[in-house]
Amino acid sequence: MLQRTRADQVARIYQEFVSRYPNFQTLRQAPRREVKKLLQPLGLNWRIERILELIDFLERKLDGRIPEDYDALKELPGVGPYVASAIMCYAFNRPIVAIDVNVVRILSRIFGLHYTKHSKGSKKLTEIASSLIPEGKARDLSLSLVDFGALVCTASKPRCHECPIKSHCTYYTSSG
Repeated sequence: MLQRTRADQVARIYQEFVSRYPNFQTLRQAPRREVKKLLQPLGLNWRIERILELIDFLERKLDGRIPEDYDALKELPGVGPYVASAIMCYAFNRPIVAIDVNVVRILSRIFGLHYTKHSKGSKKLTEIASSLIPEGKARDLSLSLVDFGALVCTASKPRCHECPIKSHCTYYTSSG
């Protein structure tokens, strides 16, 4: 639900979604029209079809179980590298950072790397992000980066003066 949508937009709908459909079986049995109506305020109608396709696939092929392997996750309908990383990180707390555009921006600014919207798959950023993960704390690091990007290291008008790591940040030291 969070693909290309802000967390504050998703929060209310997510809570209702999980209450109505606490497992794969209830979601799979729900009328598609009902699920679509609930998710409609998020926009991006292709996302709704992907969710429903994924649920059908998981139920038919994997007994409703989500794989705990990165490569197996990427084989699921609608699951690419970012979603697979996010599942590995958030659901299974595996030592991987879910690298989205916000994480790209933060790490690029701190480490003085040039970035574009296509930098998510950068080997260098993946190596940097991986090197920052404290033992058993991948989920905590990823969530912290999400919050940091939303509150301090924003895309426009970053709050560098409030940043706790500004003295170590290439973006701040070169622009300040």
